[in-house]
Amino acid sequence: MKRFAVGLVFLALFTSEIWSCPFCNSTGVTLAQEAASASLIVFGSPRNARLDPREFSQGTTEIEIEKVIKSHPILEGKKVISISKFLPVDPKQPMKFLIFGDVYKGELDAYRGTPFKPDSKIATYLQGALALKDKSAGERLRYYFDFLDDSDVEIAQDAYTEFGNVEYKDFRPVAEKFPAEKVVAWLNNSASPVSRLGLYGSILGHCGKPEHAATLRAVLSDPERMFTGGVDGVFAGLTILDPKGGWETLEKALLDKSKEYLYRYAALRACRFIWEFRPDVVPRSTVTATVAKMLDQVDLADIVIEDLRKWGYWEVASQIIELPTKSSHDTVLIRRAVLRYALQCPDNPVVGRYLADQRSKNATWVNEVDSLLKQESIAPSPPTPATKAGK
Repeated sequence: MKRFAVGLVFLALFTSEIWSCPFCNSTGVTLAQEAASASLIVFGSPRNARLDPREFSQGTTEIEIEKVIKSHPILEGKKVISISKFLPVDPKQPMKFLIFGDVYKGELDAYRGTPFKPDSKIATYLQGALALKDKSAGERLRYYFDFLDDSDVEIAQDAYTEFGNVEYKDFRPVAEKFPAEKVVAWLNNSASPVSRLGLYGSILGHCGKPEHAATLRAVLSDPERMFTGGVDGVFAGLTILDPKGGWETLEKALLDKSKEYLYRYAALRACRFIWEFRPDVVPRSTVTATVAKMLDQVDLADIVIEDLRKWGYWEVASQIIELPTKSSHDTVLIRRAVLRYALQCPDNPVVGRYLADQRSKNATWVNEVDSLLKQESIAPSPPTPATKAGK
């Protein structure tokens, strides 16, 4: 089940990385994107919260407005608004709320209220984000960069998600200008979220100097972090920063069968990134030939075959179609991957005989796999930002 779950993650990441930051684990609707569809947004303190005796957990709350982030005529001249939500107030732990609302037939409908500590900078942060909504991706990312380590978890996560939603072509030029020493400090800080290692590692690879390679190597050798999510970005960052030494490190990690599955898989993910986006760092022919050496790794063979198929690397076709004949590789996942590879392989007599043999044994299975493969070959449309229900 663990292997199956990782496979699902692989599919999701591999199919989405063309549209978003390859090393960010967070994508989705950000506060700025949601703000675009809201009629109004205010930040303030709750008071006079009252429960509705007829409806459990329902009621009303007054919001004392401290800052209007997105205005609407219904707010004109008002310092307090009433919302049809019960927001309990704990005098010992006072909170302020960021309220998103719509206006329907002259009535306020507050559809989201998120609590924040009284000293939160969320209002200022969101105002700044909205001011940049029509600016270039580079200008927006430069703004969000300064909030990646914000003490307010909600703000830091939203800034991280903004990075997760951007394409690499927009990420690369601005990442090259980020302050390297600040990124080094994040990577050296054991309190930094391990989920950010991929982003931080890839940023340092773009903006760092040769001496910063030591920081990335330290992460890869740290037993507390070397098996966590994001190591792929550290591998890629090191290879960008130090093409020769970084690739040697990456290649060694790929081919060392004594290493944990997730560590080798992270190295494979970094290879995908280099093949897709940075053939200027390591030639694609080098990447494919090296990845093909992983075919003897049973736990990764099916994924490797899929990558080689997508990259159109047919030089090892004869080797691949023989894999299921080995007892170690005779698994459903590997047999399916081999068949998918063979079905897309250009004219090859050896592959042709293999396909004829498979059709004679189970034509239904071959046709089903072929049909699914043809459906996958239809290019997906880029994702569009999600909107609120009913909008």
